Amino acid sequence: MDDKFINGDQRALKAFLRVIDIDDDGENEIIYIHPQISEKQGTMEMEKIICINKNKEELWSYRFADIVFSEREDLHPIYSAKLIDTVTFNGSKILFCYSNNGPSFSSAVYGLELKTGKRIPKTLWCSRHIMGAILKDINKDNISDLVMDGLDNGFEDGIILGVELNKMDGYRLTTNEYKIKNKKQIEPIFYIRIPKNDYDIMMNFRTPGLLQNTFLFRENDKKLISTFFASKYSQPSAENPIVSYAIEVDSNFVVDDVVINNSLRVLRDTLVAHGKLNPPYTDTKEYKKIIKNSILYWKNGKWVSRKEFE
Repeated sequence: MDDKFINGDQRALKAFLRVIDIDDDGENEIIYIHPQISEKQGTMEMEKIICINKNKEELWSYRFADIVFSEREDLHPIYSAKLIDTVTFNGSKILFCYSNNGPSFSSAVYGLELKTGKRIPKTLWCSRHIMGAILKDINKDNISDLVMDGLDNGFEDGIILGVELNKMDGYRLTTNEYKIKNKKQIEPIFYIRIPKNDYDIMMNFRTPGLLQNTFLFRENDKKLISTFFASKYSQPSAENPIVSYAIEVDSNFVVDDVVINNSLRVLRDTLVAHGKLNPPYTDTKEYKKIIKNSILYWKNGKWVSRKEFE
């Protein structure tokens, strides 16, 4: 496992490694992501989820290798893999995971039986990569739900979505060109689209930037937090700090705050001062209102503005 992908963050670490008793025998096993390895130049392998015991003996392994189809193209493997969490689902302990297609746009959430590594039937398909996911009861029925953030090639937006685990079999709504064929459209608990901001548009980015493995549920105020960035650099460094802002979704599934990072304030305010972007300045109620009012919500079968949603 490459440390540069972990960067000391516990949320990121849990996406690659879990220590858990898979069979309730009082002894922990280790489930981890075996990274892609090129055995010779120009080749790639799919990442594999592996479970080992305390003696480092492999108990099971799984590679996500589905082939699906869209109007745009046939979607073949290679897929990465990330761990989400474990939950009792339909009477069995299930490890939910997600995989992003390396060569193309598809991604999927799926479940593996914790004890055997056998895949369960339900799969959620998405038309660009998933950046983070958690299991949390967000609709207050005492059953965990799948909540995620990511990007969408059809809408060219960032997305935040919640769906009941029993209803995650199908595809996440997108444009016709990017729909996954022969799958049904899921019914989400909520679905939010985050469009590009004025900096993204000026830089001609296809979608907003979205940091991987940072999506979280904040317990003290029950908010979902998704961290976007307005920079061509997705890995921070002294020379290229992450220029970020957080989208906060409240328990009514409405974006109620936009938290501006200081690096974004400095960058965008400089561009405003030089006439390259229009006012208002960045860390102001007026600019946050512009962002919040641009966000779209799925309601009664159509996309609506914040005013229509509320």
